[in-house]
Amino acid sequence: MAYIKRAQVKQKTEDLPSGSAIAAAWPDHGEIILCGTREEACEVSNPYASEHLQVIAEDLDWWKEYLRNFGSLFMGEVSNQKRYE
Repeated sequence: MAYIKRAQVKQKTEDLPSGSAIAAAWPDHGEIILCGTREEACEVSNPYASEHLQVIAEDLDWWKEYLRNFGSLFMGEVSNQKRYE
């Protein structure tokens, strides 16, 4: 599974304007962590205290309750997209 995800990251970076910066940073700073449960995912995520954390999952209220350390929390599939009125 991690090999598949790594291939997806590589493909996505090639499609982005900042792809070369991502590709340069990935070997030293990128990682993929697979968790078996959402509780385990929170145990892994909370110590990292990510500046930007995006959750795409069901039961977003549960995640909001158990994720504690982050700068900004983006919830849902389109939470990282700009919205114009």
